[in-house]
Amino acid sequence: MTDAPNGPWFSLTFRRNEGAADLTYTVQATSDLINWTNLVPDGQNVVEETVNADPDGDGSAIVKRVAEFGQSPELIPQLTEFVRPLAIAAHGG
Repeated sequence: MTDAPNGPWFSLTFRRNEGAADLTYTVQATSDLINWTNLVPDGQNVVEETVNADPDGDGSAIVKRVAEFGQSPELIPQLTEFVRPLAIAAHGG
């Protein structure tokens, strides 16, 4: 939770591997550890920003921040990673 102009903002900063094209990152939040809500950036209430476009200097990673306006300090964030399945080619016999 950060206090900023037009804040407070609930935020999560994370590092994304740019070479892992098969991963989808989703930031979620909960207040009860049971019901999770995806924080989908809309540019107004939920924003995503690049904190560091190349932290290692080799293009392998990026540091991102997702922030939601005006949420309570009781919220708990998590970052989920989903692996997209590889396409499987059918071979005739």
